[in-house]
Amino acid sequence: IPEQKFKAINNIPRQLSYKLLLNNGNEQTISVRVSKNEQGIITVKEKRKYLEEPLKEFKIVYPDELQGRVYIYKHRNEILYPFIATGNNRGRMHYLYNEEGIINPLPRKNVWFLLKEDFESSIDPDIIYERWIWEKYKLICINLKNTNELVIKNRQTEEELKIPCKLSFLVESDALIEDDFKNQMPLFAGNSIKIKAPTVNPSGWVIWIQNRQAGYKVITENWTGSEPLELKLPDYLPCECGEFQVDICEQKDGFPAETLFFRYIPYLQLIYPRSLIIPEANRGHKQEIIQILWERDFQDWELIIDKVFQYKYLENGYQVELSPEQNVLRFSLVKKDKPETKTGFQITLKRLKWKTSKDETWYDKPLHIQREELVTGTDFYLMICTNDFDTKYDLLAILETNGQKLQEAKFIRKDMTYNLLLNQFYDTIKKNNERMIIRLEIRIAGDKKLLNQVDVIHLPGITKEKREDKPLMPSVTVELSKKRKNMKNIRPDVMGGAGRIRKGKGFSKGEIIEAGMDMNDIRRLNIPFDKRRKSIYSKNVEILKSLKGGK
Repeated sequence: IPEQKFKAINNIPRQLSYKLLLNNGNEQTISVRVSKNEQGIITVKEKRKYLEEPLKEFKIVYPDELQGRVYIYKHRNEILYPFIATGNNRGRMHYLYNEEGIINPLPRKNVWFLLKEDFESSIDPDIIYERWIWEKYKLICINLKNTNELVIKNRQTEEELKIPCKLSFLVESDALIEDDFKNQMPLFAGNSIKIKAPTVNPSGWVIWIQNRQAGYKVITENWTGSEPLELKLPDYLPCECGEFQVDICEQKDGFPAETLFFRYIPYLQLIYPRSLIIPEANRGHKQEIIQILWERDFQDWELIIDKVFQYKYLENGYQVELSPEQNVLRFSLVKKDKPETKTGFQITLKRLKWKTSKDETWYDKPLHIQREELVTGTDFYLMICTNDFDTKYDLLAILETNGQKLQEAKFIRKDMTYNLLLNQFYDTIKKNNERMIIRLEIRIAGDKKLLNQVDVIHLPGITKEKREDKPLMPSVTVELSKKRKNMKNIRPDVMGGAGRIRKGKGFSKGEIIEAGMDMNDIRRLNIPFDKRRKSIYSKNVEILKSLKGGK
C-alpha cells in the first residue's frame, strides 16, 4: 500500500487503518503510522504485505481520512503476472484484467513478468533471473517497445494467450544520461523535459509530479495531449533534483491513467566503458574506471557507495575503480543536508566471461579441459556471459589445431548468456591427437563485421598409448544403462495446489543431503534432481536412502 501525502485539515490520529481482503481470506485490519511535518503535510507511511501464494484477488478499503477509496482487483489467469518497471529493480503491478474480465493492453515499454513454468513468451526476454517465485514462476524482463502483441504459449498443449500492447505516455529530454535504469527511470540533466501522450483527450488530464521526501506539485489540470507538454526544470519540480514520479490522472475520478518515473540532476556526466570489454589473452580483465563528473557545484554533492569499491576525488567529481571481479556498481548521489535529492544509479560493465556447465565461477582466461570430461550421453555446455542488456551478439565457436579450422558451431542465446553444447565436437576431438583450441568469434547480431576473437578453451594433445589407457568414452554396460533408465523414472512426491500430493520433477538438494548423498551419487545413479525446489519431505529422503543402499 503506497505512501500517501496530503495537507491536514483537522486533527489526524497517529495511526490510520486500511481494510484488506486477500484471496478469499478473512478481512484484515492494516494499521499504518502517520507523521506531520512543519509545513502541515501529513505522511501516511508505505505498508507491505508479503504474498506467500499467487495473487488471485484483493480488496483494499482506504480510511475515511484518505477519502475512503475502495480498490478491487481479480486476477483471472495465473499464467503470468506483469509489472511495469520503475527503476532501482522495482516494478508496479499492472492490472491485467478490467472489472469486466477483459484483458488490459500492456504498455509498450520494459515490463517484468512472473511467468509460470511450462509457458514461454513469443519475445525473447532481456533478463531471466535464476530464481523461482511461489515454486512455479520465473522472473523475466521483456522490452515491448516495438511490439503490438505478446503471445504466451503453453509448451505442453500449444495453447496461446494473446495480450495486446499499446503505446503509452512517454517522458523524454535531449539530455539523457545512460545507466542500467535508462528505460525504466531515465536520468535527465538538461533544462527541460517533455511528456508525450499516445492519444488526445479533449476533456484533459491532470498532471502531478511527486518526490518521496518533498511531496507533490500539480503541473496542469487540462492537458489534452495534442501537443507535447514541455516542463522547465527545476521550476516544475517539488524540489530542485532527485527521483520523481509523474501521475497522469483522469479528470473524472482523479485515478492515474499512467505513471512515469524519471531522475533529474543538472550538469551531471557519467563516463565509463559502454561497449563489450574483451579480456586480454592469458591475463584476463583489468581494472576499469567510472567517472562521475559535474560541470559545476561538485562540492555540494556526496557519493554514497559500498566500501568494497575504491574511489577518489577529482577536481570536478569522483572516480570509482572496479577490479576485474567487480562488474556492477550501485551508488547514490545526494546534496548535503537535502535528503529529498537522493538519486540512485546502477552501472553494469559489459565484461565478457565464460564457464562450463561443471563450473560455478565465471572465468576471463582460457579454460584447460581434459578430454575425459567429454562423455557420450552427458551434456557438457560452454556458456558465455556478455553482461550486456541492450546488445544481441552472434557468437561462433571454432575448434582449431595448429591454425587449421576443424569444426564450427553457433551459440544459442538465453538472456545475457549464450550456450553451446560441447558434445557436438566429440567425434572431431576423438579423431585428432593434436593440441586443440576452441576460439570464440564475436559479431553484433545482424552485422557481418567481426568484433573480436578470444581463446576460451584449451584441450591437450594425446598419444596413442595414452588413448588406449584412458579411452575418451568410457564403456557402459547394457545392464547399467537399464538401471539408470529405471532410476530416471523414480519421481518424488511434492505438495501441489490445494494441499494435494503430486509427482515432482526431481529430488531437492535438501532431500539429497538428508539422505547422506551428494551430487556425484545423483549423477552416478541418474536420479532426477530439481534445483528449484527447496522443500524436504521425509518420504522422499527414505526413497533416496533405499536407492543409495541398492534396494
